[in-house]
Amino acid sequence: MNTYLVTAHYTASSMQGMIQNPHNREDAIRSLLGKLDIELNSVHMTHGGKIYMVCRGTDDAIGSMAMVVMATGSIDNPTIEQLVSAEQQMQFMEKAQQVTNAYKPANAG
Repeated sequence: MNTYLVTAHYTASSMQGMIQNPHNREDAIRSLLGKLDIELNSVHMTHGGKIYMVCRGTDDAIGSMAMVVMATGSIDNPTIEQLVSAEQQMQFMEKAQQVTNAYKPANAG
């Protein structure tokens, strides 16, 4: 399982719906993610209607979640970024060190 940072903006119609029917959005989010075996680590919202989520799941599950939510029209400008730990980054550095001389840049002539 991978860790992801998911961001989006609620649409105006979503904001209207939340005003007309106040409810805990985290519960709604957890319900969908649970059906996809995605673990929600944290969810945060800004006063301006932006949502930030950190969650863990498979690529397939995250892709399915994105399609379901985007199809509703309740969000705009979604982004999904896979996060890596400091330990994983260290592994990348060590691998890069091993192969760094194998790459010839396009501008090397």
